Amino acid sequence: MRIAKALSKPESYINRITEVVTAFKTGQPLSEKATTAMRSDHDTYKQSMDSLWNWHSTANTLGKSSQYLGRISEVALAFNADKPSPLSAEAVATMQRDRNVYQVVDTSQKVLQHLGKPTGNANGELLFRGKNFYQVQGVQSDFKLDCHERGLILEVSQGRVQKSNLANDDFERFRVLEQKLEADIGKSREAPLGGKLSRDCDLEFSS
Repeated sequence: MRIAKALSKPESYINRITEVVTAFKTGQPLSEKATTAMRSDHDTYKQSMDSLWNWHSTANTLGKSSQYLGRISEVALAFNADKPSPLSAEAVATMQRDRNVYQVVDTSQKVLQHLGKPTGNANGELLFRGKNFYQVQGVQSDFKLDCHERGLILEVSQGRVQKSNLANDDFERFRVLEQKLEADIGKSREAPLGGKLSRDCDLEFSS
């Protein structure tokens, strides 16, 4: 029942669990339906716990404050308590946004690594300018992401996010870009003599 409560199952569902448990204690075997539901709840609960601790790691990588990280820990511990507190809509939305920001950071770093052109700066700065939406400039741990229409939308310094003004459209475009980039990297690895990723590949930050 603890897992069902953590997953915000309705009262009728929890009452049914009580009935099944009582019957099981009297020697009645679990039905296939009950066994399937129990396994499904357990898997969902485990995935949620894994997501919470991954969120903590992601937030730390993004440079969130100790207070922010502490709040994530509190949410995870409350979710896993004997009397659990279900995840709020706000917590789920914040966790997803942090994941999205992390994806943009990670993909931007890959773009610099595989498609960036040297700018000639002494610090080895690279530049990739997309035709439609964005440009990335800097090095792996220190870079800026600009949107052609909105200016600076992401700044990373020493591997930590210093500024983020990313929108849902940015997240969606970077999801597409990540898929294209990984596909193109895979093709380059399969090419004869370990071919290099072409800077003219179909990676223009388009939707």
